[in-house]
Amino acid sequence: MHSIYGKEQWKIPDRDTIKINVDAAIFKNENRFGHGFSARDYTGKLIEARSVCRFGRVKADLAEALAFKEVLSWVKTKQWNKVIIETDCIKVVQALRSSVSLVSTFGLFISDCKQLLHDIADAEFCFIKRSANRVAHCLARQSCLFPDRSITEMDASSEVVSLCSSDLLME
Repeated sequence: MHSIYGKEQWKIPDRDTIKINVDAAIFKNENRFGHGFSARDYTGKLIEARSVCRFGRVKADLAEALAFKEVLSWVKTKQWNKVIIETDCIKVVQALRSSVSLVSTFGLFISDCKQLLHDIADAEFCFIKRSANRVAHCLARQSCLFPDRSITEMDASSEVVSLCSSDLLME
């Protein structure tokens, strides 16, 4: 069980693990929301990232739950078996760890996430602080500009590349 207070710096995963960071963003004036997530290996190398933007007005916690669900579906299609997923949304982590069923739209997405977690061989998740989630935060903020985009290390923005490098320097 990871600390409820969350890590403050990004750390490389174990050799056999893929670490995925996820974050959501609200674009209130555009009536949109988006999310970004990045998958990195034990060297800190960016395996792949995604930015997704959708139309609609949602609360931040629902956007975070939708982002988490999107990540789990993505992991399942990639057939990655050992992953750790980090989010800076403590409400999502608490809801996923709770045995209480939430009767709300947020609760329905959490229920979907719990089912997807059961379908992945070895998946962990934890809360981290935004300072440890900078790459996903950047991707979420850029999702309005790059809706529904897959990103590799070769075509990542200079900001994403810089943040990945910076995370390794703080290791």
